[in-house]
Amino acid sequence: MNRCHPISSHHVPDRTPTHIKAVHVHEGDWDCHDTFKFWIYTCEGKLEVFKERVEYDDAKKKVKLNGLDGDVMKLYKVYNVIYEFVAKEDDNGEGKPQGVAKLTIEYEKLKPEVHITPRFLLFILNESDNEVEMRC
Repeated sequence: MNRCHPISSHHVPDRTPTHIKAVHVHEGDWDCHDTFKFWIYTCEGKLEVFKERVEYDDAKKKVKLNGLDGDVMKLYKVYNVIYEFVAKEDDNGEGKPQGVAKLTIEYEKLKPEVHITPRFLLFILNESDNEVEMRC
């Protein structure tokens, strides 16, 4: 399967150095379907980790990051981040493709008493919006 990804994953720490410290392939190839990756990042000043399995759907221009292990998974049984890229037909006359990136987070609390915290959502939004220019 071909990839539809904003940037190659191994470049993310270079482009988002404020919070993303490193990313390593645990199994598979960098930007291939069903690759397992291990991320090291800071969230609210704390060093944390996240292990994911990546799914690409080029036909729908979607990337799904399935959470498997790490700090997020101490609170959630399911934590998946889905990026969907929707192209606009009008390029505003600038010659650059225009579009919208839709972000969906699927989650299921590990325990009913777990407080839903916006910290991971805010982290994802800040990293996606402020430091990474998305292309698809």
